[in-house]
Amino acid sequence: LHKLLQQIVLDHPQLAGIDFAYRVGADSVRNGYFTFRNDETGGIADTTIGFDYTERTWYRTGLQGHGSWCEPYMSYYYEVLMSTFSRPVRNARGETVAVIGADVPMIELSSLAVQLYDNQQHSLIPVIILQIVGLLVLGFIMYRSILSARRLNAVRAGKEFINRELGIANRIQQAMLPTEKLEDGTVDIAGSLVPAKLVGGDFYDYLIRDGKLFFNIGDVCGKGMPAALVMSMTQAVFRTIAAKEDDPSRIVRDMNAMACRGNSTGMFATLFVGVLDLPSGRLVYSNA
Repeated sequence: LHKLLQQIVLDHPQLAGIDFAYRVGADSVRNGYFTFRNDETGGIADTTIGFDYTERTWYRTGLQGHGSWCEPYMSYYYEVLMSTFSRPVRNARGETVAVIGADVPMIELSSLAVQLYDNQQHSLIPVIILQIVGLLVLGFIMYRSILSARRLNAVRAGKEFINRELGIANRIQQAMLPTEKLEDGTVDIAGSLVPAKLVGGDFYDYLIRDGKLFFNIGDVCGKGMPAALVMSMTQAVFRTIAAKEDDPSRIVRDMNAMACRGNSTGMFATLFVGVLDLPSGRLVYSNA
């Protein structure tokens, strides 16, 4: 078993380590191993799990289903934000005898946030105040989450803190959606957004200018905080361009040029932009 765990870590450099925890029965006996890459020697080592892993989310969720990701938490062995994919280990009779989990450092999350912020800084188009505040607060929440998690000794306390902060991010994202009533009486608009996670990449927006209704519906690839950051930037760019441009194809073209600037992550959004002439009812749209 030890050799198999060491080989898994050796073959997958993106992993920080592998947890192998035997199922705790009525006798309350715990027995588990943690196999990891030693940063000082570069070799693969393992140790016994010295804490009560039955209280960890990755163990509890790993006992059920065929595999799932747990919420972000601070590693017991590393000072870095982690997420663990865990699943049950069954014997020949189909009985669950242990849980195995792969620990993955969330390094790219911080890198993506920094890149998106740099793209906004180099933009020549001024962003409206609401979207600027939203991006700054989302970035502040991520920064606070990482710093606060470093000061927490218990992994469970760190998880609860992150969930609470993401709940605030969810309310901020919902507040960025349009809620104002339309002054024109010829059209009614209703919208609702329910993300798969606490925050996500779906979005919609609308505004009326010069007797025309400008609106969009979009979806950023992926889920979670990275998609939410791209969603906020896309909303800001739409309102800025739609404030002076009437042609939806040119709106989409200019938005695309902004999104591509400095984008090395490959993230993108599907988008529908429509311009409805309220007096005539004529709709012009661009689907991208």
